[in-house]
Amino acid sequence: MSNYKVQTYLASEKKFDESVLIVPFFGAELSQLRRHIQFLNELGFDVYAIQFSEPRPRHWFTWNGGFKLGLKHRWAREISLALNRLPGKKIIYGFSNPASSAIEAVSIRRARDVVGAVCDSGPFMSLWKCNWRYLTESYGVTSPTAKFPLAVATLFLWGADHETSLSKDFEKLPGGFPILSIRGWRDKIVPVSAIEEAFNHAPQVDLTILSLPDADHLDGLKKFPELYESKVAEFMCQIAQKTQ
Repeated sequence: MSNYKVQTYLASEKKFDESVLIVPFFGAELSQLRRHIQFLNELGFDVYAIQFSEPRPRHWFTWNGGFKLGLKHRWAREISLALNRLPGKKIIYGFSNPASSAIEAVSIRRARDVVGAVCDSGPFMSLWKCNWRYLTESYGVTSPTAKFPLAVATLFLWGADHETSLSKDFEKLPGGFPILSIRGWRDKIVPVSAIEEAFNHAPQVDLTILSLPDADHLDGLKKFPELYESKVAEFMCQIAQKTQ
């Protein structure tokens, strides 16, 4: 298996039996999620954060009940292995489209040790459209001629079966599985409609939505800390068990 890593951030006062596994956004350094980790520690959760393996071509094929092509499946496998290493029950906290890898990992294991998930700015459908925006917003590529081959490469890098597999993953989640979906209405990369489309495939889950009308992609906690922390804390405390 590839060299993924799991970093540990223990709460100074552990208040809940469950731990939280952070699934970072594409290309993230864990230092960029410092606010989230500190917030969860202060709530009383032990936090673990996965650092994915590098997206090298030799890692594109993954065995997840069959050979799968793309980072979506590769990282789902790594998330599942990370969950195996953590004791007790877990809560997933996923960001942007790698949250789809988290959903895949949870569906493969039938949520046997995962009590719920928080999904910030993802997962989403309309991958081509969102990748097109991503190349502009994150890398400043504006020329359609230059952007087209990059968008094709990004599509296959992530997984050309993304939308089909994500819909199947959502359908496999158990009834009543709790998910908090955080959505920024001013997201320049992922429109709210693309997230809504993804969750349309999981009518059986217990879905809670945090809508942030003035938030962009992944900046909800930074720009609106009181609202963000209040809603996340409420959700986490509802699905977790207090330590005796």
